[in-house]
Amino acid sequence: MSAKQETRGVTHRFPVDVRREGAGTHITRWFVPADYALTDPFLLFDETKSDKIEEYAGGFPEHPHRGFEALTYMIAGTLRHKDSAGFNGYVGPLGAQWLTNASGLTHDEVPDQTEGLFWCLQLWINLPAANKFDDPFYDESSAEQSPVAVNDSGAEIRVVAGEFEKTIGSLPPVSRPSKPVYLDVFLQEGGQFIYSPPEGYTVLLFVIEDQITIGFNDVAKAGELVLLEKSGRIAVKSERASRFLLMAGLPIKEDIVWHGPFVMNHEEELQQAFSDFSQFGPFQSDTGTGQDN
Repeated sequence: MSAKQETRGVTHRFPVDVRREGAGTHITRWFVPADYALTDPFLLFDETKSDKIEEYAGGFPEHPHRGFEALTYMIAGTLRHKDSAGFNGYVGPLGAQWLTNASGLTHDEVPDQTEGLFWCLQLWINLPAANKFDDPFYDESSAEQSPVAVNDSGAEIRVVAGEFEKTIGSLPPVSRPSKPVYLDVFLQEGGQFIYSPPEGYTVLLFVIEDQITIGFNDVAKAGELVLLEKSGRIAVKSERASRFLLMAGLPIKEDIVWHGPFVMNHEEELQQAFSDFSQFGPFQSDTGTGQDN
């Protein structure tokens, strides 16, 4: 095998969908469960980024979920969480929340600030059929609780979730079927990042600042989300200081049915979710993720 074949390049670039959800909150979305054949085990990736209070203040009032788990990461600003299972949380810059909604709950996510930049990223992760009706649970971590590794080029790798070269993040609180890895990587000028993910993992990169070169010549700029090839190591470099997220996980390899805030395996389960949470709106007619009901 040649060196080029051993290093992952970009295989897909996701288009951007800008919309409003929740209580008028401005979001950018790159993919939804309809893209699951590409992104398994990941279901959805959203960003809320604004320094205008009217674009984020309302957040996402109480709404239901069933059948998956979510990792929420704060770049800037503060977020409060409250749910029907009795969990309450608060995270600030570089803090993260893990929510396994599984059998179902309702929750709200509301910014805890009245001015300044609010920058929040949320990733939905699928659960296999065997775990979709597990009890919900919640955990969170602060910036101080997320370990940071430093490589030979001075790159700082914040391990938000999972494990990177024996550095273990504080999330998720227990082993998950997708075995996710979530890294926030800062590259110095001329820096590089090398990583060999576990065999079979799906890998997404999201550029936060400046631009990066992936593999031999694939360039991704700030605001771009890219899917990498399925095998080989990951090699990223940058001529200038830059920053990106790496999200990796083990595919679940099960068919799904989904609508709005529910991701199940069978149509009957989806209809049951509509019935169980009918007080939150007519999800059958919703064309979004259900967070705007």
